[in-house]
Amino acid sequence: MKLFWSPISPPCRTVRLVLNALKINVELQDVDIMGISRLPLELIRHNPQHTVPTLIDKGFTIWDSHAIAIYLVQKYSSDQALYPPEPEKRAIVNQRLHFDTGILYPTLYNFVVPILLRRQKCINVSNAFGVKQAYNFVNAFLEQSQWLAGDQITLADFSCITTLSTMDYLLPIDEKIHSNLYKYLKLWQDFPQYDELNLQGVNKLGKIVQEKLIQTQFQR
Repeated sequence: MKLFWSPISPPCRTVRLVLNALKINVELQDVDIMGISRLPLELIRHNPQHTVPTLIDKGFTIWDSHAIAIYLVQKYSSDQALYPPEPEKRAIVNQRLHFDTGILYPTLYNFVVPILLRRQKCINVSNAFGVKQAYNFVNAFLEQSQWLAGDQITLADFSCITTLSTMDYLLPIDEKIHSNLYKYLKLWQDFPQYDELNLQGVNKLGKIVQEKLIQTQFQR
């Protein structure tokens, strides 16, 4: 099994967390998503979209972190709690996964990418408002349970935490305003290898964003 990935990509970190939870060994192929070096030819050949994460498993190729996570659990896990078979429980997990795809991750993307491309010299107020609105949504999800889709950790959590922790680095969560969300991030500190598999990538991306802002400030 081989994973094309980048540590600064939240979706890639999601797949690493899932692989770790399932105790699956994988060969890692780092991809420079900042465009400094060429993409691996193997990635170009197997994925017409040329995106990461991309997983190759015994000749089968799948990309998109949500699709990969579901595939891994359905094929390799006996723990049904991660992606429960009951229609109602699975529907909630799926809703949270689509929330990440349609709202949470795009909000982070719109916040970060203009800075990485040096199109703006400071944090855009509108984009910052979008992040805080996303915090409001997730904080509401957590009113009834400690995890995003119920009382047990699911793929919804693996997908959203990498985005949320990156947002938190760039625009810190206020414990007084979003107390549920603040506690939720604290829960993850006890997850095996969480620092290595997620927070190191969060810090790396955060430092790149900070450097880009500084560089842009001094451009004429």
